[in-house]
Amino acid sequence: MPLLTGRAGAGGAGRNAAGVREWALGGVFGNWVQVTDGRYKYARGADGDNFPLSMWSNRWSTMPIHGLEDAVRLPAPDRRARLDFMPGSEVPVIRQPFEPGDHLPFWVGRACVDAHFLFDLDNDPDETENLSGTRLRDAERDMTELLRVALKTVEAPEEQLQRLGIA
Repeated sequence: MPLLTGRAGAGGAGRNAAGVREWALGGVFGNWVQVTDGRYKYARGADGDNFPLSMWSNRWSTMPIHGLEDAVRLPAPDRRARLDFMPGSEVPVIRQPFEPGDHLPFWVGRACVDAHFLFDLDNDPDETENLSGTRLRDAERDMTELLRVALKTVEAPEEQLQRLGIA
């Protein structure tokens, strides 16, 4: 945002001299997460299974899903739920942990378990060739470490790093 708003300032960890991060992070907690440094894009799903996993929400019962209520109904919080704060903020949320066998939220993707993707954006801007597990092992190792550092930088919960296998 500092770059977009014209307020780019002094650099810091993982930032250039203008104070702008040299990476971008995206994805869905409980599903896959990705990081890019502009040259490579690395997307990672959970390792082994999708746990530990928690839902964090300050709108548990008011999320509008008109017409799809039965298909995407959120599991109700139970006695494992507790008040917490969104990482890096003072926004209070209900944090509901899940365990194997629990009814999981609709946004939890099973197709991404044990699925990792590495794309060389310079040579494959359309992301058609997954290079994960191939000749680019050094780049994949570096991007895995960048993902770990990026998640820690944005104060992602430790359980997120654990479920991705990069804690």
